[in-house]
Amino acid sequence: MQTRAESVGGTLARHLQYSAGRMLTYTLLAVSLYGIGAVGAMNVGQHVISLAAGSIILIGVVMRMVFAVSIVPPGLYTTLYALLARLRTAANSVAPAPMRSFFLGVFNGFLPCGFVYMALAISLMQPGVEQSALWMAAFGAGTIPAMLLLVLGFRFRPLEALASSPKFRLGASAVAGVLLVLRGLALGIPYVSPSIPASVEVLSSIKHGGTCLPQATP
Repeated sequence: MQTRAESVGGTLARHLQYSAGRMLTYTLLAVSLYGIGAVGAMNVGQHVISLAAGSIILIGVVMRMVFAVSIVPPGLYTTLYALLARLRTAANSVAPAPMRSFFLGVFNGFLPCGFVYMALAISLMQPGVEQSALWMAAFGAGTIPAMLLLVLGFRFRPLEALASSPKFRLGASAVAGVLLVLRGLALGIPYVSPSIPASVEVLSSIKHGGTCLPQATP
């Protein structure tokens, strides 16, 4: 017969595996978004993507607050949940039993979440892709204690009520949108809205017909 200590130990192990899966997904999301933003002339593309993403989020918040309409198609979440459920089932059919919690965390890391959006917004403000990845990994690690308490049966109802509040979710989305817009505007504010590096201005000059190379004399 399984003792309580063994039961708690097994629950803890499964939860840590699940959290490791989520941390991997969050880290990959940060690396992907940071990489996509850097595809342009060094950091120029990143600023444009930040500005566009922040604007879309803020438009969505305004539409939800003023018109009670979501810019996300109604069936998108249903389709996403169904797709992730199929992927989890497929992974469970081939993964060894001890790894199933890990894969569950990997796929659940893609589920829509306002807290994740805000963390990703902050990750885009980091000076490099390594710092961006570390930020999201730290964000995932920071959620472990609270989730572990819930798994073990401890509940903090005020926090649960806050997290499930539509107003709180809209507020978190608005904060993420503002941070992304500031990031895109490149106002020269450290960490929040860093300037575009001077090297990017040189590349921009070259693209528009200028040059930073010495000219040959006739």
